[in-house]
Amino acid sequence: MSNQKNALQAIIERFFELQELKFKEWDEDFIDEDTGEVVTIKRTGLVTDEPSLEEEQLLEQINSQLSEIDTDTLLRMKDEIIWGPMNDYPIRKELNDRGALGFPWDLIQDGVATLPEDMEEIPENYFQYCYFLKSVVFPKNLKRIGKGAFSVCWLTDLRIPDGVTSIGDEAFEYCSLISVHIPDSVTSIGERAFCDCSALKSIIVAEGNPIYDSRENCNAIIMTTTNTLIAGCSQTIIPDSVTSIEDSAFDGCSALTSITIPDSVTSIGEYAFNGCSSLSSITFHGTKEQWQKIDKSEGWNCDSNIKIIRCTDGDVKL
Repeated sequence: MSNQKNALQAIIERFFELQELKFKEWDEDFIDEDTGEVVTIKRTGLVTDEPSLEEEQLLEQINSQLSEIDTDTLLRMKDEIIWGPMNDYPIRKELNDRGALGFPWDLIQDGVATLPEDMEEIPENYFQYCYFLKSVVFPKNLKRIGKGAFSVCWLTDLRIPDGVTSIGDEAFEYCSLISVHIPDSVTSIGERAFCDCSALKSIIVAEGNPIYDSRENCNAIIMTTTNTLIAGCSQTIIPDSVTSIEDSAFDGCSALTSITIPDSVTSIGEYAFNGCSSLSSITFHGTKEQWQKIDKSEGWNCDSNIKIIRCTDGDVKL
């Protein structure tokens, strides 16, 4: 372990030598969803230029070794440890009861987290900002996935195991997911659970789920009893039976280039198409008058590129 520690220490020091970068701390405000109050937290990040090839290689070496270093060694190595790509995301430095940097390091090997067989709930924010996490081996006894449990990870394919009943708010927000499979046991999916997963193009809900469905191979999650689409992706085809598009349903879906909304839709929620930067128009299978009558929440298309609604009897410019 000592040799491994010394090697990683040398890599980190070489990275700093090349970049001559410094850690930057700043205050970031966000709205507490429960109280509605503005909360200020301390963030830590890097100030740096585009990395050179050598610097990228050094980062890859850091990533590959961090999960193999024990907590005590990490704590002795440096006050701060770098991992993940150099980008705008904050770098966690908190130490808590799960060990250095807030991750359960003992569960992660080569980018794969293997969770204990007796684990029934993945705690809130358990792997948040764990950039090097690529896949997860879930236990058979798992029942609940907590709020933000995997937010801002590099997970690509996600097959939630049978037996899981609830997925918390923002559980997989800002992940690199390409595909998602929801089993028939899931009866609760929180707000923004799959938002800002810009690479997501396949969503399947297992047949027999009593609450949700992905009818007609629509690549979306729909609440069965209310016909409300709660989560979509770049390949979503909205079925004619859908009557409502939920808040943030396509939020951050930057790969979405086209979408057709059926005339059965009567409401579009807040931030429903927020951040859909590749979407310049929407096709609506109804008249201009029908489009105007749809109950559209303020900000339904903010930070998007939507400029035209193409109706059956002409265009509506936004």
